[in-house]
Amino acid sequence: SLLPTVRSRCAPFFFEAVSQEKIEEYLKAHYQAEESAIKSWASLAQGSIGRAVQLAKKGGDPNRTLLLNAL
Repeated sequence: SLLPTVRSRCAPFFFEAVSQEKIEEYLKAHYQAEESAIKSWASLAQGSIGRAVQLAKKGGDPNRTLLLNAL
């Protein structure tokens, strides 16, 4: 959706996923939670510390909780 003149001046940046272990370490250092919750958040984050932090702040994934309760 960007004009070709804009795209030609952009440089792509590719970020690698952060390992689940590193995400767990970060969450342990910054959030007080049970080990099982931290492992779950790190797994659901799929390599994104930002996503893991969102999950930790919410206390988990509300959609996942809703689905599990429905089952």
